[in-house]
Amino acid sequence: MGSSRVGLAQPSVPRLTPALPVDSARPVYPAPMLRPLVIQSGLLPARRITTEHEGRSADREASPGHQLRVVGVAPLLITTPVVLLAGVNYLREQGSYRRAADANGESGSYTYVREDLSFSLTAVRQDSLLQRPVTYLASVTGASRRFDWPEKFVGGLTALLTLRRTPETKLSAGLTVQLNPSVKIPISPVVSYWHRFGQSAWEVDALLPLRAHLRRPLLANKCWLSVGTEVMSTHSFGAGTVPGFSSTFEANSLSLQTGALFEYAVNPYFMLGIRGGLDTPVSMWVAAKNSSRVLVEAEAENAAYVGLTMSVTVPARKR
Repeated sequence: MGSSRVGLAQPSVPRLTPALPVDSARPVYPAPMLRPLVIQSGLLPARRITTEHEGRSADREASPGHQLRVVGVAPLLITTPVVLLAGVNYLREQGSYRRAADANGESGSYTYVREDLSFSLTAVRQDSLLQRPVTYLASVTGASRRFDWPEKFVGGLTALLTLRRTPETKLSAGLTVQLNPSVKIPISPVVSYWHRFGQSAWEVDALLPLRAHLRRPLLANKCWLSVGTEVMSTHSFGAGTVPGFSSTFEANSLSLQTGALFEYAVNPYFMLGIRGGLDTPVSMWVAAKNSSRVLVEAEAENAAYVGLTMSVTVPARKR
């Protein structure tokens, strides 16, 4: 089954939130909202995992491991009013498990290395609806094991209607539709919210239900401190001989990471950071390929996480 971070990161729409206007009389600038490249390196925590398969349960002890994640996005075509973006998502994990003795007294241990890669194309269109600005996004993603040809293609549609936009606040709401036969809930609401609190340096940045953060600049705006919660999702393919599994299956996980991120701006285009907090697994399951039929469910203990980040950024501009 694997850990609570099973393989390839779930394909997602790149962060496209534009820099917001800032009162020129204030010294505080918004944090970089556009990040063409993000690299995260972190430790996978030690934890106990319990799996359920055909009414039988089994315990596994996950030893500390390592995870490397690279997410990139770049424009392929820029026109008015459509922008075409290319994205890449690479995830490499290395770790080990020890299986506790089952009812038959059988136990064992094994190590694993996963390398998963996905590519995406996203079209972004700016328009108007009900006399308000609206943003439409349509994406297609090909997911594969290692660097092989994609084993699965999925799509996504998102519409965000701007409800309020001022120098202090930006609020948008809409819907996201996932074109993926393995997704349990294909349609979900989405709310984007940014707000700066009066004369305070604190601001809130949220994309619900995926993340919600409070942040502020430090040390003459050379550093940023962010605290909050973010949904982390992973997806990978596997093949096995366990009864009830198809020749190829899909492993998925969802967890909440609640903690802090401290970033230092080396220059306007490059940031280094350290992050840490509590990882809370929400759902872990294995399903038949291209199906929402669950074959195995799992639960895992909460555990601390820590890691380093490196980002290439597009500086926010004062207006």
